[in-house]
Amino acid sequence: MKKISLLLITFCLLVGCSSNKENSIMVGAVLPLTGNYAQYGKYMKQGIELAIEDAIDNKKIEEGQVTFIFEDSKAEARTSVNAINKLIEHDNIIACIPATSAVTLAMKPITNKNEVVLINATAISPLIEDAKDFVFSIIPDATFEGNFLANYAYYVLKKKRAAIIYRNDQSGIGFNESISKKFREHGGEIKYIGAQQPNDNNFMSHILKIKEFSDIDVIFVMLFGPEVANFAKQSKENGIEKQIMTYETFNSQTALSIAGNSANGIIFCSPKFDKNSKDSLSIRLRNKIKEKYNQSEYNYFIAAHYDAAMLIIEGISQGNISGQELKNYLYQTNLYKGLTGEIRFSEKGGAEVPLVVFTVKNEKFTILEEI
Repeated sequence: MKKISLLLITFCLLVGCSSNKENSIMVGAVLPLTGNYAQYGKYMKQGIELAIEDAIDNKKIEEGQVTFIFEDSKAEARTSVNAINKLIEHDNIIACIPATSAVTLAMKPITNKNEVVLINATAISPLIEDAKDFVFSIIPDATFEGNFLANYAYYVLKKKRAAIIYRNDQSGIGFNESISKKFREHGGEIKYIGAQQPNDNNFMSHILKIKEFSDIDVIFVMLFGPEVANFAKQSKENGIEKQIMTYETFNSQTALSIAGNSANGIIFCSPKFDKNSKDSLSIRLRNKIKEKYNQSEYNYFIAAHYDAAMLIIEGISQGNISGQELKNYLYQTNLYKGLTGEIRFSEKGGAEVPLVVFTVKNEKFTILEEI
């Protein structure tokens, strides 16, 4: 096992644990702990914390056997590069959990070069999984989900004329390319395509242009959850009553709170995650979240990062204590039953996960259809 210096007294996931034991396996997490995505970084961090506590409680690992070191990415590529270099050179990590597509893509060549496993839980750029390397995803990418949404809109909802509003980043561009191509292949028309800068919540320019096309019957809003909520709210305020379709980042109480009754009827796809599940693990986690964080919110971001951390912990518990060993273990994992569904890895480390269609009724998420 790798030795670490007593000088590496870093924030440890385990409050009160001995994080600098000589035989501790070091794992990184580069998350948006400050900045525009800090709320989501908080949820991600909670998921990791809960996973390691459960792993210790269930005797998968001993206390202090695995240490998670958290670094703040601010959701910025440059900041994340500094963070991953520090984690590799100073902390000797064997694996890391990133967040956001820009950050994951910036870290990818560095972790591949240094044989450090990346497990991506929430970023969906199609560029992330393009080779059989050290990068794994437990969430389907924008091409997979975009094709799914286009198919569902055209064949199930019988929508024929669409608008696309996409986030002008790696994920949004991937969504726009896949949806526009697939929808047109089926015979649908794309009447309007508009790019929106990240974190810009003023959608009036798009709304006014969409109003010019009275025959549009579906709007693909491929933005981050709170941005989708703001678009929905502004659209309703301006008299647009069109079917909105989006993806799993909308699956949070934050987005519902912003949208209010404008959320009703929105349809989105997501790996199967039911925050109200009656299974014993979900019940236990909801109780832990209330006790540990004084928080009622239990969402996809918590669950996905719980799954990512638990996959790493499972691998380490079976003796895979180097990046290369962990990589081999993950490629040999035929099925992982997580909180976010049954996860299989493709030949390039991408996620093969069944999707579920959700909608919002009376300002509450409900499963519309399981595919």
